Amino acid sequence: MRRRFLRRTGWQLGRLRATSIPRLLIHSNQLFAAGNFGQAAHGLEELARAAEARGGRRAARLYLEAGRARIMAAQPADGIEPVQRGLQLLAAAGRSHRLSRSGGRIIAEFVELGFTKEARQITGFMKSIAPDPRSEFKTPDPVRRPSLPAHCP
Repeated sequence: MRRRFLRRTGWQLGRLRATSIPRLLIHSNQLFAAGNFGQAAHGLEELARAAEARGGRRAARLYLEAGRARIMAAQPADGIEPVQRGLQLLAAAGRSHRLSRSGGRIIAEFVELGFTKEARQITGFMKSIAPDPRSEFKTPDPVRRPSLPAHCP
């Protein structure tokens, strides 16, 4: 008896989780994964504007992802505005650690794709919204995997 109840409850919880994700977000993520970055950016920007209008916390992340999609679509001029808006929202929320990490990652992507002018523009923008001299906006260090010893003790 108890087992059936858990199965039904688990099924209903899974169904609730699946319906709580907006279809446009799922579709945009699928487009991004398929390499249709321009269409994905359009959907992500729409979601970001809606989240910002509701005062949602996810608006900054959505703006940053929309800007990243524009960068990947080789539209750096169109990608700067959503990136800046996302960084502004992070700064306004007082999430300085997230601001420096996200900004550094986006700057690294700009440089990696050859958009150095835009990378300098984002760097200047970040310094203007967070003029703390101790915070350096660097590219994130690559993840180092621990090495195993050659001989077991």
